[in-house]
Amino acid sequence: MRCGKFIILATLAVLLASLFLASGASVERGKEIYQSYCIPCHGENGDGQKDKGVDFSDPNFWAKESDEEVEEVIEKGRGQMPAWKGTLSSDDIHSVIMYIKTFAKQTPSISETHPETAEEAKEIPHKEVKAKKQPGFEAVMAVIAGITALLIFRRV
Repeated sequence: MRCGKFIILATLAVLLASLFLASGASVERGKEIYQSYCIPCHGENGDGQKDKGVDFSDPNFWAKESDEEVEEVIEKGRGQMPAWKGTLSSDDIHSVIMYIKTFAKQTPSISETHPETAEEAKEIPHKEVKAKKQPGFEAVMAVIAGITALLIFRRV
């Protein structure tokens, strides 16, 4: 009887962990989607529609617009912006929002701050800096599920 309970609990723990790992929004996924669907209109740095009031790199935009409002525009469209609800899942839309919010945190390029030295700066070799990966929500939830399973197994 104890072995049967153990197998059932182990199966449930594995299923819960896999559910958390398989779903969820991420900045990396948002970047992929943005590059596929959004760059033509919004630009590589999220500031391609300044003339229409959409500049994702402007912190003031995010002070005025909530995530829910941005989500609604992505889902339903507005003006020349097409509706993406049928094309993108809810997680995909949340991923895009997470990604476009990173534009407001980026520092301006040298051409924006010092246009007179921009040409000189292009000639200086740049070191590519890779983003440091941090454990995401999915990894934390998988660890919690594993610890919970271990605690349950000790009691069985």
